[in-house]
Amino acid sequence: MISIISEPKNDVYRRLVDLTFDLCDEFILVVHKKYYSDLNDNAKSLLEKLNDYLIEMKEQSEWAGTKLLGHTAYIYHTSPEAR
Repeated sequence: MISIISEPKNDVYRRLVDLTFDLCDEFILVVHKKYYSDLNDNAKSLLEKLNDYLIEMKEQSEWAGTKLLGHTAYIYHTSPEAR
């Protein structure tokens, strides 16, 4: 198990993304529905960029290791090219 104790930034973040794609064949991004309308411009830009690599987007209350009670989130499933 890997524990992340501080926010990865810059090169550390890029290396973390590379590691995850070396270990996994799919990337998901979760955006809680109740916060979706509050996304800043950087987050909106990221979602637009991910559209080119989007396999599917679903509104769900459950995904790997998580279950929301009474809420949903948008789950973006992307191809490895999203790296």
